[in-house]
Parts: sequence; structure tokens; C-alpha cells
Amino acid sequence: MPNHALPANGGGPSRFQSARLVAAVAESLGVIVRSIALSVVFVAIIGGLVTWIALQPPPSPAFVSVWFVGFTNDATGIRVAKFAVRNRNASAVRRMPTYCIEIRSPQGWKQVSAGLFPASSVVGAGASEFVALPPPTNSAPWRVLLYVNPDGGPAGDIKRVVASALGRVGIRTRYRATTCQCDSDLVENPR
Repeated sequence: MPNHALPANGGGPSRFQSARLVAAVAESLGVIVRSIALSVVFVAIIGGLVTWIALQPPPSPAFVSVWFVGFTNDATGIRVAKFAVRNRNASAVRRMPTYCIEIRSPQGWKQVSAGLFPASSVVGAGASEFVALPPPTNSAPWRVLLYVNPDGGPAGDIKRVVASALGRVGIRTRYRATTCQCDSDLVENPR
């Protein structure tokens, strides 16, 4: 009769195989634990950002000056009125792409036209920019109204997006995106 001796481990996996199996399970658990920890940290950071934005007060009014510089011609030869826009705030503001032109009448100011600049722009703290727009065709004194968001720049963009998203799901925030109207000085058309 042949001698079929059983291995010392009773026919199961060797100690080496068992150690490899335990190491593989431990490595898999380590990856899972690290993934969960990173997810918790990510959710905590996003939650903190959302909470911070929700508790932000509305931005202060913008202190922006708009004044008439003069008439000139654009690249196509059309006469335009040129205005300087100066940000007097300690932080950037976003000049919105819309404007209105008003004329002075005996009843007060009357809007005669509105238009769009090619894009909005961010005007840094203490910085200035120039804008050009077609003047009204009548000879009455007139002014331009520009609109600015006092919370310009990337941080303001993030605050507006998050506050808007929270508002859509019914969560009220203290932060409100505001737009301020900035009137130019009076412009007299040359006769």
C-alpha cells in the first residue's frame, strides 16, 4: 500500500500563501479606508465652503466714478463717446455689459436707448478702464448709466454660483449678488 503522507498543514494553503492572502486583504482595506477618508475630507471642505458663503453678508455698495472724456471715432469711423470708469473700492468690481443713455427733460431723466458692451469686465481695486458707446442723436444734455457688481473677480463668481444653487434648493443665504447703478456726469453735445 502506497504511503500518502499528508503535508504538515493538513492539505490547506501553505503559510506563505496565507500570508499573501492576508497582505492582499489588508492592502485592499487600506485603499478603501484611504478613499473613504479622502471623500470625508472633500465633503467637509465643500460643506465648509458652502456654509461660509451662506453666512457672507451682501457686498457693500460699489464706489465707482464714471465721467465723460470726449468724442472720438471708432475703428470703422463711427463717432463714439468715450467714458472713463474708475473703481474707488478696496476690491475688484465687475462692470456689467449693459448700459443706458438718458436725456434730461423738463420732467426729469428719460431713457432714450440702451445697449451692450461686447462683454463685462473686472476692474481692479483703484483701477480704471475706458468704454466707448454711440451717443444719442439729439442735442439735449445726456448721461450714461453703467451697472457694476461690487463683488467682482473669481471669489465673487464662486459666491454667486453657490448662493444661486442654494437658493434653487430652498436654502436662504445672507449673501446676495447686487448690482449698483453708476451715473456719468452730464454730457453736452457739441452744436
